[in-house]
Amino acid sequence: MTLTREVVLERGFVAPKTRQKFLAAGFNEVALMEVLIGVALKVMSNYLDNLAPIAIDAAFRGEA
Repeated sequence: MTLTREVVLERGFVAPKTRQKFLAAGFNEVALMEVLIGVALKVMSNYLDNLAPIAIDAAFRGEA
């Protein structure tokens, strides 16, 4: 299981082995926090869109 997937599925809990593999792959604690920030931003944007859907601008509708 990848670190990001584990963060999401385990709601922020990451097994020590997963964390060690992430760090052994050359990433550091800052990168670990960046993964958490990315997950948090995605959750917040999804929740916001569920609460108050925003229409796609006309210029971007072709990409939807």
